[in-house]
Amino acid sequence: MIADDMANFRDQLLRAGLVDKKTKQQADTAARRNRKKKKKKKKGTQVSESEQQRQAHDARMAAEAQENRARAAAMNQEKETLELVNQAASLVKTSAIRDPKPGSRRFCFVSRHRKIRWFDLNAALARKLELGLLAIVESPGQKSEPYALVPADTAKRMEKLDPELVRFWNREPAGAEPTEGLTTPGDEPGDKPMDKSGRS
Repeated sequence: MIADDMANFRDQLLRAGLVDKKTKQQADTAARRNRKKKKKKKKGTQVSESEQQRQAHDARMAAEAQENRARAAAMNQEKETLELVNQAASLVKTSAIRDPKPGSRRFCFVSRHRKIRWFDLNAALARKLELGLLAIVESPGQKSEPYALVPADTAKRMEKLDPELVRFWNREPAGAEPTEGLTTPGDEPGDKPMDKSGRS
């Protein structure tokens, strides 16, 4: 409408003799070019709007795919944890020392939650713990007996599943202390041997 009004105005100026025919044609050509540019610009914005919609859709799809991957990873982690708990519970169930006879030796250990727990054991079981033949482990899924005594080979397998399951295990008993690199008086040349009181 505005373009038509301008064309009419130019025609009126030509009739009045205020502009010549060449100037009117140049103005008409310029107006046509401007209209074409505006149409292209409008078309470009329409394309960019559709492009923006497509990009937004792609972003939504990517976010949804990421959420699905995270959900699947969480489900896999939960499944693996459940399998680990079941394996550990099975190991404890098959190899735990049931109803150890209580004794006068209190054997303390630290729980996963940093609390001191203990077993009152007889001398034979306490000695086996000291020697590393037995270990104290968590008993997954057992509310009434959350800890159990198991043989060392079971403790080793449970440690591979989750090191936190093994609450006490003497891997280096007192009789098998490492001595590599340690010296005592009398070992080095020129040292005097120690007497029973520990003096040289």
